[in-house]
Amino acid sequence: MDQVGTHSLSTQNGYPPFDSSKIDLKYKCPQCSKIIVNAHQADDCGCQYCLNCLAQILVPGHVCKNCGIKFQSEQKFPDRRLQNEISNLIINCSFTDCSWSGKLREYTHHYKIHFEMENKCSNCLLKFENRQELEMHLDLKTGNCAKQLIECDFKKVCPFKTPLLRQDYQEHLNAYQHEHLKLVYEYIEKELKRLREFEEVGKHFVDNRTRHGVGSGGDDVSEMSDAQNSVSLGSLNSKMDMMFNNLNSLISDLTKTNRLHDKLKQENVVLRQGLTDYKILVQDLHKTLALAQVSLLTLEERLVNLEKTNYDGTLLWKINNVQERMQEAKSGRQISFYSPPFYTSRSGYKMCGRVYLNGDGNGRNSHLSLFFVILRGENDALLRWPFKQKVTFILIDQSTTESRENLIDAFRPDPNSSSFRRPTSDMNIASGLPLFCPLGKLLSSDHEYIKDNTLFIKIIVDCKDLTDL
Repeated sequence: MDQVGTHSLSTQNGYPPFDSSKIDLKYKCPQCSKIIVNAHQADDCGCQYCLNCLAQILVPGHVCKNCGIKFQSEQKFPDRRLQNEISNLIINCSFTDCSWSGKLREYTHHYKIHFEMENKCSNCLLKFENRQELEMHLDLKTGNCAKQLIECDFKKVCPFKTPLLRQDYQEHLNAYQHEHLKLVYEYIEKELKRLREFEEVGKHFVDNRTRHGVGSGGDDVSEMSDAQNSVSLGSLNSKMDMMFNNLNSLISDLTKTNRLHDKLKQENVVLRQGLTDYKILVQDLHKTLALAQVSLLTLEERLVNLEKTNYDGTLLWKINNVQERMQEAKSGRQISFYSPPFYTSRSGYKMCGRVYLNGDGNGRNSHLSLFFVILRGENDALLRWPFKQKVTFILIDQSTTESRENLIDAFRPDPNSSSFRRPTSDMNIASGLPLFCPLGKLLSSDHEYIKDNTLFIKIIVDCKDLTDL
């Protein structure tokens, strides 16, 4: 008898097992690397995760596993479009001798059919060598299936009318022993009543023989019959006395057992409460440790960010894994991402960049689009609004030849645009250059804007007329 291993009705991560190696990466969770279950997006960056996975990592200050953006809030929302695409994925059955192919939403129902064709217990999913072993396993009286539903032996008086799991039967007997004892007591009373009725019939028979028998000079046969009846009634009385004594002894033993059971039950309650308190204490300690670790990581991230943050209105933005990110942008999985924040001064404007590697708006699929974003800062109340500083974008040519040519473009903020007013949320709407660089030029061999799968973008904010607070 072996437990089902490779194939089991129990699912992993929400789906029965199947080969997912050829499934597009956009349908896989960045956290668990499995097919996404209950797809949700993080509000800060738009990356899709399993709901349970996202709930674990969506903590302000933590970094997205997919795009590297730091989470600012815990907001998330369901992605029904992606989940519908996942449900309609065409997959093959994982059983080697099965040629079934169909939608993922239909796979669970198909997968269960395989279990009906093997000698497996439908309750506990144990597999047996033959049908006889399975029948012995499921025998109502002598079987050992813990998940099998059985009826109480005292079901005529037992208040628990519905079948219960075999593994819970002993606990049920302990809980309803008073009702079960009542059944035994009623049975004994019924037997005693029958004996009393028999005794009354015997007495009535003797009285009739005495009343209608031969007089004082009756024959020897009458006397012998009376003697036999007397012996029979004496024997019945002895049996009744013995049954009463046995019943009293049984009731006494049961009373002692009940008292012992109640005592053990109280001790068990105390032990369970102590165990519960201990588990709560351990959980609290784990939570405290986890919070301490999160705080430590947050402090380390802040320290790193402080070391890398610029306070002179200039940002040199290094973007790695460009080819992979461009593919993600083309597929729609991750169309844009943000730069680290930078400042015009220690107490100045807080800003960042936003890039669309496959373009946005009228530059979609043809240009690299580059935008400037005003972030909410700690000193916004003391700054001049709207934001009016000139912004310059530079795409750096990484070649070392004389033909090296950086791509430069700039714009001045529109004072009437909401993008440059004082932020009322974490960040304003991005504004910039949707046609910053044609994709053909970006990928051209005439320049090395992309080198070693990396590109550099420099953002310069004109701070000449700004004074530090």
